[in-house]
Amino acid sequence: MSTRSEIPLLCVMFLPTYRWPSCFVLFSSVLFVAIAQAQIPVGLLPGTSLGFETRPLATEWSTLSIPGIDNTFGATAMLESAVQTNSAFSITNRLSDFSPTNPPLQAGLASWTSGGGSYVQTRPTGNGATLLMATLRNSSGTNANGLSITYTLTAGGSTLTEQVPSHQTFYSFSGLAGSWMAIPALSGGGSGVRNNTIAFASPWPGNAMLYLLWADDNATSGTDNSWEIDDITFIAQGAAVPLAVTVT
Repeated sequence: MSTRSEIPLLCVMFLPTYRWPSCFVLFSSVLFVAIAQAQIPVGLLPGTSLGFETRPLATEWSTLSIPGIDNTFGATAMLESAVQTNSAFSITNRLSDFSPTNPPLQAGLASWTSGGGSYVQTRPTGNGATLLMATLRNSSGTNANGLSITYTLTAGGSTLTEQVPSHQTFYSFSGLAGSWMAIPALSGGGSGVRNNTIAFASPWPGNAMLYLLWADDNATSGTDNSWEIDDITFIAQGAAVPLAVTVT
């Protein structure tokens, strides 16, 4: 994609007259398309499950390490409070590439590997917790009143007992600090298929972003479990269509 410094050259090449308004519109359209395609698109019909055959871009899946040590978060409420201090716009690191190791070693950032069928993983060390975030875009063409999420969660590596089991999961429309809403049905527990439909209190507008966050605390007294996410599917739930009633 062209940078701003290349706009004048593009105008000279493709416009018969050097007109900034026309060139600005052209560039803005290209930029909008590029940005719109940078996140994970979510429609009303089931799409292909994300199997993570390749390392995802940071605009789709990103990660952040929360400072601390292995006993910083001794309870779920403590980890939830720490999550609220972070915004989606600070969770920008691309997942570490540990391919083809299965499972990847411990790391402060979430990671990706092609080993074991390909998946993304959290396995904190040297920090308080690790955040893994998916950035979604409503590509359904309408407002959505919910989001269905299905994925496989697998515990690999160690079988360590954790202060806060597996992941605590959240979502946010704005991505701002303090805006994260917990998803109890996708939090805690062990290995297995996770399936939940979030009912939104207010609609998810068409083409708007939504941020999903998995938080994994650094457990004490040993090597952390590898919490692996694979075969994930997102489906937008369409807004209810009002019935027209005719009184005769």
